[in-house]
Amino acid sequence: MVKLEGYTLGEALGEGAFAVCRLGHKNDNPTQKVAVKSLMRDHPNFDPTALQHEINIMKAINHPRCIGLIEVREDDKAVHLVEELASGGELFDRIIELGHFTEKDAVHLIHQVFDGIQYLHTHGMIHRDLKPENLLMVGKEPGTDEYMQLKIADFGLSAQRSESKSDAEWNKTLQEFCGTQDYLAPEVFKIGAARNKKDPSLHYTGKVDVWSCGVIYYIMLCGYPPFWPEDDEILKMIKQITDGDYSFHSPQWDPVSEDSKNFIRACLTVEVNDRPTSIECMNHPIFKNDNLPTEPLGMLDELAKYKARFKEKAVLKGVRAMARMELLGKSMHWEVKADDPRQKEADNLFTTIDSMGDRNGSLELFEIILYMQEHYQHIFSHKDVDGQMVVDEEKLKSFASFLRDSLDRDRDGLISKEEFIKGYCIWTMNIHKAEQQSMKNLLAKDVY
Repeated sequence: MVKLEGYTLGEALGEGAFAVCRLGHKNDNPTQKVAVKSLMRDHPNFDPTALQHEINIMKAINHPRCIGLIEVREDDKAVHLVEELASGGELFDRIIELGHFTEKDAVHLIHQVFDGIQYLHTHGMIHRDLKPENLLMVGKEPGTDEYMQLKIADFGLSAQRSESKSDAEWNKTLQEFCGTQDYLAPEVFKIGAARNKKDPSLHYTGKVDVWSCGVIYYIMLCGYPPFWPEDDEILKMIKQITDGDYSFHSPQWDPVSEDSKNFIRACLTVEVNDRPTSIECMNHPIFKNDNLPTEPLGMLDELAKYKARFKEKAVLKGVRAMARMELLGKSMHWEVKADDPRQKEADNLFTTIDSMGDRNGSLELFEIILYMQEHYQHIFSHKDVDGQMVVDEEKLKSFASFLRDSLDRDRDGLISKEEFIKGYCIWTMNIHKAEQQSMKNLLAKDVY
């Protein structure tokens, strides 16, 4: 049980790969509720450098639309981040809970998001992982002002200009492939697939946050995402994103105003130079319109299906994992030789993973991440406090890095075709072990 001197800790608000967040209060001020996120030092994924980065970001933030850091406490077992409490849960859960959601409500909420993003951008910060799970409602009591107020959370992937010593270092930071694929701007994929990353002009900007907000607002109004092919094929999704291929054709869009549609069109502009900044977005006519529709939007059922579809997808992948585990042999040589029948299998898999990016004959980290997200999300899925299946993206990306490093013999940050084929058994063994651990957790879910 996590303890923190001077605080009383209560129920768990959430749990990640190596951190637990609990409701708490300071012993000398019981009425002021806080969230205490404890990151365990003995966990293999504990990264003091990444943690210090997140702390530096949060210390620099002081805005009502962003979760604030109250203090940092350390002991032998953990580093504890005492943060402002947003007790109302995630944005989409609140919308479903309302049972009556209007376009006026949607504008009220997305305006708060842009208010926070504008603050970050004008203070040299880019969030880089805006999604509904990182938008937390302040209050949980209907009828109070806090019930329809939100705060932006989770700054672990955020970029801060003041942390970079030079423009070149800052530009390199803005070449990193990070975020959640459904909400990623097209330029993030294009830069990730580029061969020559030494070009100083090749970097994204704070407009990636504007794109993510456009995706979120689209879902708020219709209940489903703008980019989501029927067969869930990731390459098709990426093409839809990079082409800006979405529409307002379903009946859910009939009652939505042209102001909202135009706002989405602006946010989801593929050409970066034509996409507005967050400051320009705050001046959009939608935020000055006093006559927004107040009739209920017919999207709550669609939104509930959207959330449930992710849960079903995770369960199905878990079942498929069991089948794959049965087919894996127990004996395994460490290196695939030239006459090994598995060479063709390794060759085909290499081509599949490479096709997720630039097809340049070597595997980069972002291509491995995309492959893991497409085929092995189930390994990193767990139930949240509401019983919903969620994916631990940080754990997935950490495992993808581990896979790359285990095969990257010349330590150049890439896996060549030769390295992949020779190390194919190591690759499959590591995935097999991760699936075994995931399956144990799934089978034991009823007693934990």
